[in-house]
Amino acid sequence: MDITIGKEASDQRFDRFLRKRFKKYPQIRLADIYSLIRKGQIRVNGKRAKEELRVKEGDVVNIDETVKLGEEDLSLLIGQKEKKMKKIDLGKIKKWILYEDSNRVVFDKPAGIPMHGGNKHYNDLSMNDYLE
Repeated sequence: MDITIGKEASDQRFDRFLRKRFKKYPQIRLADIYSLIRKGQIRVNGKRAKEELRVKEGDVVNIDETVKLGEEDLSLLIGQKEKKMKKIDLGKIKKWILYEDSNRVVFDKPAGIPMHGGNKHYNDLSMNDYLE
C-alpha cells in the first residue's frame, strides 16, 4: 500500500505521521509501528527510513501489505474498520440515546459492550464505533 504525503502532513516526523494515520486502528500498537519501521517494512520513497525523518510533500510511504501483526495481516487489519462499521444498526443506537444536543450525547450503554476497543476487544464493536 502506498500513501502519498500531502501538504497538511508535510514537515512532520515519520513516526508521528504513521501514529496519526493508524490511530483509528487500535489493534496496531505504537510498538508495532516502530518495529515495522526498524525492520524496513514501512519505507519512504522505497528506501528504509529512521523514525525521526521529516516527510515532505510528495514523498511516498510504502507499507508492505504482507506484514503480520500477531496472527493477522496488516492489510486485513486496515480493512477491518470499514467492514465493522457496516454491521451497525442505526435504529438500535437511537433507542439508547437519552439526550442529545450540539455538545453532548447521553446514552444508556447496554452491558457487555466495551466503551472502546482494546487488546481483548479489538474485533468487537465498541461504543466509540457506534457513536462514530
